[in-house]
Amino acid sequence: MQDAQDALNEAHHAQTELIQGEIRGEKTDISLLMIHAQDHLMNAMTVKELAAEIIELHEKMKQLGGVNS
Repeated sequence: MQDAQDALNEAHHAQTELIQGEIRGEKTDISLLMIHAQDHLMNAMTVKELAAEIIELHEKMKQLGGVNS
């Protein structure tokens, strides 16, 4: 999970740089590849959050005796 968070932080930083550049008036070419990359980042962030929730729920179930492993 930490590796995933580190990779997401790096990708989010790159995204933030692009957004801040646009705010400063720097133009970024919007391509299909850029849109695809944004979609992947958004989905990766969502899935990572979901995985963390599932892990947390699994740990709680283990504590309550509802999971054997």
